[in-house]
Amino acid sequence: DAVARRALSNDEVVARVLFDGLVLRSGDIDLIDGRVYAVMNEAGETTVKKYQMSPPALVPMSDNPNHEIIQIGRSPFVVIGRITYAGTKL
Repeated sequence: DAVARRALSNDEVVARVLFDGLVLRSGDIDLIDGRVYAVMNEAGETTVKKYQMSPPALVPMSDNPNHEIIQIGRSPFVVIGRITYAGTKL
């Protein structure tokens, strides 16, 4: 993984450039409605989902039917960090 540093206000944040041009702000784990997060399930599998407050869930960012909604409170997961940038080469 490439590691990028940038200043946010007076704080320095370490962000990792992930697959598909995603930039992750690790440590930014408080769920905010409409924001996108990298999460890991109890099997160690990671995914990127958008948080929705009502009903509380992590929703897939794609139309792929194999990507499932994670209902908050039904299965354990860990928030790795918030996705701050998503870009792809066209």
